[in-house]
Amino acid sequence: MSKPAGTAAPGSPGLRFDLLRRDSPLPLYVQIRDRIVEAIGTGDLPPGSQVPSEPELVAAYGVGRPTVRQALALLRRDGWVITRHGRGTFVASDRANVSLLDADGLVSSASGSELVLRDELVDSGAMTRPPLEVLTADGGGPWWAVTRLRHLLRDGVEAPLCARTDAFSLPLVPEAEARFAASGSTDAAAGDLDIASSRVATRAVAVPTTWKRSLGVPAGTPLLAMEKVDRTVTGAACHVATVLLRTDLVPLVYEVTDPARHL
Repeated sequence: MSKPAGTAAPGSPGLRFDLLRRDSPLPLYVQIRDRIVEAIGTGDLPPGSQVPSEPELVAAYGVGRPTVRQALALLRRDGWVITRHGRGTFVASDRANVSLLDADGLVSSASGSELVLRDELVDSGAMTRPPLEVLTADGGGPWWAVTRLRHLLRDGVEAPLCARTDAFSLPLVPEAEARFAASGSTDAAAGDLDIASSRVATRAVAVPTTWKRSLGVPAGTPLLAMEKVDRTVTGAACHVATVLLRTDLVPLVYEVTDPARHL
C-alpha cells in the first residue's frame, strides 16, 4: 500500500513521499534514489541525518524490500549515504554539491536546484575496450558503451555542458543495453552492481576536434577531462565513465563539513 502524496516518512520529517510513477521507464529503485537525493540536495535531509529504515521505505512507497535495497545500494555506491551496521543509514557528511562521475549523478544533483539538464544520445554499441587514456580497466571486456551529450538549461538558455561515455562490462552486466534502452538511465543499465571501489583521474585537455562543434567551443579550448573506473569486491572492472566538461558553465563546488579531513 502506498502512502498519499506529500506524506512524510516516520521519524524523518525531511523526506517527502510522492507517489512513484509506475508507468515510467525509470525503475522504481532509481525513482526512490532520486527522491532521497533531492531531499539531500535541498537540505531537507542534512548531513548526518538518518535515512528512513528499509521497512519504513517499503511501507511508504509500497514496494518490496529488494527494490529499497537497490535504491540504498545506489546511494551508498555514489557516496550519498553510509550504512552503519546495527544503527542504520545516514547522509554522508562530505558529499559534493554536484557529482559528475556518478552514473546519473549530475541529473540527480540538479533535482530541486536551478539546473535543468537534457541528454542527447550520440552513440552506443559494443567495444573491446573502454575509451580510457589515463586509467586502465584490463580484463573487463567486451564492453557495451553509450555516449551522451548533456545540455544545461538555465534562465531560458540551453548550452552543451559535457560529453559523457559510460561503458559496462558485458560479462558482469550482460543486460546493460536492454536496461538502458528501456529506461534511458545508466543507473538502470548498471542493475544491481555491487561496486566496492572506484578510481578517478582528472586533467585539463584541449577540446578534441570531433567535439568542438557539439560542445559549442573553439578548437583548443581547455576542458576538464575526467575518468572513473568502478570495480567489484573481486577487483574486476565493471563500469567506466569518461566526461569532457565545460567548467565555464558549471564549476565543481564541494562542501567541506569536516575541514580537518581535507588538510
